[in-house]
Amino acid sequence: METPAFLTGSHAYGTPTALSDIDLVVYVPDKKAHDFLWGKTEGDCDDDDYPTIQFGKLNLVACFTLKRYDTWLQVTNELIEQKPVSREDAIKAFQAAFKREE
Repeated sequence: METPAFLTGSHAYGTPTALSDIDLVVYVPDKKAHDFLWGKTEGDCDDDDYPTIQFGKLNLVACFTLKRYDTWLQVTNELIEQKPVSREDAIKAFQAAFKREE
């Protein structure tokens, strides 16, 4: 089974430096994997809560619904078209998109 994932953050649309981490968005539809990795159930996560787990410089951003995953992907693609994008502008773009989801 394939797990949808894509690169986001400065490596996708910003200006990464040697200190930049790597942000990978993953779709985690399996409740058992979700509970194991983040220790909370999907119902415990509000719309602004996208749990991350870090492995050194790798950040996995978990999306538990296809709607949230698709929003991350859409905004990431829009930001890639505007490259380079500052961290602050990227945060604003994601916040606005997540607000539109409501």
